[in-house]
Amino acid sequence: MKTLRKEIQVTIANVDEFGDHIPGLLAAAVEARANAYAPYSRHTVGAAVLSDDAVFTGCNIEKCTLSETTHAEENAINAMICSKGPDSTISCVVVAGGPDDVEITILPQLVGPPITDLNDLVFSCGRCRQIIWEHVMNENVQVFCLMSNGQIGFTTIGDLFPMPFGPKELTCPL
Repeated sequence: MKTLRKEIQVTIANVDEFGDHIPGLLAAAVEARANAYAPYSRHTVGAAVLSDDAVFTGCNIEKCTLSETTHAEENAINAMICSKGPDSTISCVVVAGGPDDVEITILPQLVGPPITDLNDLVFSCGRCRQIIWEHVMNENVQVFCLMSNGQIGFTTIGDLFPMPFGPKELTCPL
């Protein structure tokens, strides 16, 4: 018997530690979150996807059956596909989400204690990780999450979704 192990790397940073495009994507995700419809879970999420030089946003939209709920990342990627087609290149995904009574804003510096536990980060759910993977198929694409204390967690989709399932597992030609 042999055990295989993979470690993930998540970096925690403040907004002022990034170049120009990340704060804009964060702002777009926060703005999209304001449009979320989540009367059942009360967990509102906004997402922004950078494709070439265009930004596409989405928010979660719940249905009372919950299984029909669409997720923010899914809606942002679908908006990109509707606008640019299925062969678009995604270079980065940003998520801002949490309980709807918790404001998430872009802060120039940390407010409150720094995040020290990976469980305090709210990255994309498993379904969204699959959707992101299927549309990037590149383990180095960065995924960011904005937390209510102003900190940003970021990693790659390869670390966030270490054992992806895609077309090659179905032996489908792309």
